[in-house]
Amino acid sequence: MVFKSFCRDYITQHMHREHPRQWSAFQAVTEDEERKTFFLPTLIESFLPRHPQISFVVPREIASLIQRLFCNRGDTPHGLVAVDEEMGEVEVYTDFVETKSDGHVLIIRDRDQFETIINCINAGVSFRAIAGLFTTFGTALSNMKLGAPCRQVVGQSVRRVVALNLSAISSLLTKTWGVSLMVDGATHNKEGYLDVRESFGLVGKVHSIHLLAIPIVPIGHSAHIGENYAELVIDLLEDIGESNLLTQLIGISTDGAATMLGRHQGFSTHLRAAAGHFGNTAITINWCGSHQLNLAVDAFLKALYRTVNFRLRLGTEISFTRRYESVRGG
Repeated sequence: MVFKSFCRDYITQHMHREHPRQWSAFQAVTEDEERKTFFLPTLIESFLPRHPQISFVVPREIASLIQRLFCNRGDTPHGLVAVDEEMGEVEVYTDFVETKSDGHVLIIRDRDQFETIINCINAGVSFRAIAGLFTTFGTALSNMKLGAPCRQVVGQSVRRVVALNLSAISSLLTKTWGVSLMVDGATHNKEGYLDVRESFGLVGKVHSIHLLAIPIVPIGHSAHIGENYAELVIDLLEDIGESNLLTQLIGISTDGAATMLGRHQGFSTHLRAAAGHFGNTAITINWCGSHQLNLAVDAFLKALYRTVNFRLRLGTEISFTRRYESVRGG
C-alpha cells in the first residue's frame, strides 16, 4: 500500500508541476470512459471518402519515390535498397495513371479487397499466404466476393497504401513549421530495413508517425554505414513534402551506435550537414545514452576476454566455490 500510494502521489505531483494545463483539463473530466482515454495519443482521422472505388491524386515526387524504393531492381538509390530475387522486378509505373497537370492518379477499384489485404498484412500474414487465405475462406463461406489476389496484387496494395499515407503526410506537413526524425536500423524476419519515424505538432497535439521502413541490403554489407543511411533518408525528405523537408528539420533521434553518431561519417552528422546546405543549422541531435554505454561495456568485456580469458576464469571460480562448501563458508 505504501508503494502504491507513493507512486500515485509522485505522478500527481509531477503532472501538477510539469503539465498543469493538461492536468487541470483531466481533473475537469467527470466520465470514467473519457478519463480512461484522456492521455491516449490522438489518431489523425481518415481522409478517404467512403466509396467502394477510390481515385486519389498522388504528387509526382511521391510516385517517383515509390518507384525508386519498391521497383525491386538493382539500380535503386545508391544500390542500397534490398532486392527480393524470388519476386522479380516490379512494374511500379502500372500503379499510377499519369496526368499532364495533377501528377499521378491512383485508382483502387475494389476497396473491400484492398482494405482486407492491408488488414491481413497488419496482422502479420505474409504476402505469399494471403492469396491462399482468401481462397480458403471464400470457399468455406461459398462467397468469393473478395476474390483471390495473387502475390503481385498484394504487393501492389502495399505500394498503394504507402502512396496514400505519404500523400496524407505530405498534406499535413504543409500545416506545420517543424519536424523531428527518429531513425534506427532494424530487422524483420531476418530482413534488414531502415526504420524512419517522424514527429510534428498539429492543432495543439504532438503526433508521432511511422513514416517509412526502407528495405536495405543484408546486415554486414558495406552499405550499413552512416553516410549511406543518410543518403536514403535525404532522398526521402527531398520528395515527401511540397518543399524540401530538410529546411523544416529541427531534431534527430538515434541510438548510440557509431554508425549513427560518428563525428565525421555518422548518420546524424551527414543529415545535419545536408540541412545546413539549405540554411538550416538549428538542429538538435539526441541519442540513447544507455545504448551507447552498453556498447562501451560490451567492447570492454570483449577486450578483457581476449586479454585474460575473463569469462572462462570466472566460470571456473564459480564452479570451484560451488564444489567446496568450506571455501564458500570462509
